[in-house]
Amino acid sequence: MPKNNPKKRNINVIGIDPGAKGGITLITKNGVVSKKCPDTPEKMAGEFMNMLEQVDSLSNTKVCMEFVHAFPTDSRRSAFKFGTNYGLWRGIVASYDIEYAEVSPQKWIKYFEIGKLTKTERKRALKEKAIKLFPNIKVTFNISDSLLIAHYAKEMMF
Repeated sequence: MPKNNPKKRNINVIGIDPGAKGGITLITKNGVVSKKCPDTPEKMAGEFMNMLEQVDSLSNTKVCMEFVHAFPTDSRRSAFKFGTNYGLWRGIVASYDIEYAEVSPQKWIKYFEIGKLTKTERKRALKEKAIKLFPNIKVTFNISDSLLIAHYAKEMMF
């Protein structure tokens, strides 16, 4: 993994794992804030707004959300719920004038050098990476991906 570029330290990055069991993370020059995905649209919008209140400038703030889709093996209900969360986050972000990008899970996971694993093994390995990168954060499965997405975006995208 590349070392942190000093020019990128002043960029605020919000990473979003849009799943119902996902999370949202803000990385600023002053620290890291990470929260589990709220369970209502109003709480999602409120959490996003709370994070924006912690940045010095919206023009210096970027958002990266994981671009994923439902799988054929997903139930209709879970696929619909997933799509709903994804759409809600897109709408919330679009209501602000903030640079926005998406990244596939394959791309950001490869960056962290996670090989072929079962889903359970992969989730554990990603959580361990997040714990090592963010030792001052209580890392849970809900927020580990958003932490890593934000870190990846700050290092590789913005």
